[in-house]
Amino acid sequence: MGSFGEFWSAPGGIREVLRLAVPLVISTMSWTVMMFIDRLFLVWHSDVATAAALTAGTAHWAVICLPLGVVGYVNTFVAQYHGAARPERIGLVVWQGMWLALVSWPCILAASLAADALFGGAGHEAAVVPLEIDYFTTLNYGGGAMVASAAISSFFTGRGRVVTVMVVDSLAAAANVVLDYCWIFGRWGFPAMGITGAAWATNLALGAKLLVYLLLWLRPRHTTLYGTWAGCRFDRRLCLRVLRFGFPAGLQYAAEAIAFFLFVQLVATLGVQATAASLLAFNINSLAFMPVLGIGMAVS
Repeated sequence: MGSFGEFWSAPGGIREVLRLAVPLVISTMSWTVMMFIDRLFLVWHSDVATAAALTAGTAHWAVICLPLGVVGYVNTFVAQYHGAARPERIGLVVWQGMWLALVSWPCILAASLAADALFGGAGHEAAVVPLEIDYFTTLNYGGGAMVASAAISSFFTGRGRVVTVMVVDSLAAAANVVLDYCWIFGRWGFPAMGITGAAWATNLALGAKLLVYLLLWLRPRHTTLYGTWAGCRFDRRLCLRVLRFGFPAGLQYAAEAIAFFLFVQLVATLGVQATAASLLAFNINSLAFMPVLGIGMAVS
């Protein structure tokens, strides 16, 4: 019993991990819930839209996984600088993540040029293909905001300020739910845009989240202590270090996402109903899977 008590309360023990992990689990779950509600509304809208959301949403995730994995490694640098009592380096390394996010955005948008080839030649039902293309290309507009948010959120998670990230991400998820309802079904003066409206709702929620993170990140006390304004410059050596360590992680995420996308492409050839049913199953599975990522972030 004594050994368990030590394991629980010792530095690096279960209590410390849970203190960091619980808010991060809620934060990672917010994205999952965002997508879950997004697609649940689409189930109520039409089976065709639901089927399109699976393939196009998976393709979008495969596109952003590489830059998201690279920029996410900023979290480790922030934690190291924070632990080494070098706060003046924290703002600088977060800015390197921001520059990488900015560079990745045109690449994410360029992936939309392949939409016709990805979906038009995959053997999917004719009614699904135009919706897949619309959903994929529209989601890509918000890809840059998602990657940039990952960079700035590292400023908070790397210093153990995980409650801030939990609150911001949860508010973004809540905003997305409301916007989904309005834009998919045409409520409260919004046009009924179906699956395209769902994508724009996600983009607007991501943009709002990025804006909130920017406002918090650039608060006067942060600019003074961590150089969040003074660090607004490109540091070639530091940026290359982020790429050196972050690229393998991003490549791993991208490889897994691409493999899953290829599997989903095969499922989609079975028809609309099979694809829609698969989407619901994957959504429920993700509710169990994503919290593990939050625990992993807490340990790192």
